[in-house]
Amino acid sequence: MKKKKPIGLDPLKLGLLTSDERMKELCSDRADEELRRMMVLAEELGFSQPFNWYQVALKLAKKHVPELKENVKVGVKEKWGATERIVLITEIERLIKDGESIIGACRVLAKKEPWKSFVSEKEGFLGSVPEDALRKIYDGDKRLRGLAKDYLAYCESTGDFSMQEELLKTILRK
Repeated sequence: MKKKKPIGLDPLKLGLLTSDERMKELCSDRADEELRRMMVLAEELGFSQPFNWYQVALKLAKKHVPELKENVKVGVKEKWGATERIVLITEIERLIKDGESIIGACRVLAKKEPWKSFVSEKEGFLGSVPEDALRKIYDGDKRLRGLAKDYLAYCESTGDFSMQEELLKTILRK
């Protein structure tokens, strides 16, 4: 059976009898080969010349050094992202301005798409009653509620709710 040659670089063989000139030549050849392989690696990582070697090193380190790896969220993908929450809160605020109470607005929206699909009985952490689930989201993040109110005020001042309608369509497609 034929033995496979290792992929890496062969060790430098410098003996006591190797002349200074030969040592310089071997070291220079090694440095050239290492640079050539680093350039190939940089291109494989998606970098183009001239290379920013810090970025190449950082990308490699992020793959192999635990302290530099990004923490990845484990578990089921979250159904309620910030966009969905802001759009929901904006819709609740619109209904409140039209005279509904918060729970009344939640009750109305719980019967309409896309919110009807978003609140299923499987999502016990949100509450088994759909309007309660929407209410918990509305009450959950005051910062997002402030953003939604500002967004609604902007839409009202311009008279343009087209972005809100587009966001609702996007959510419906999920």
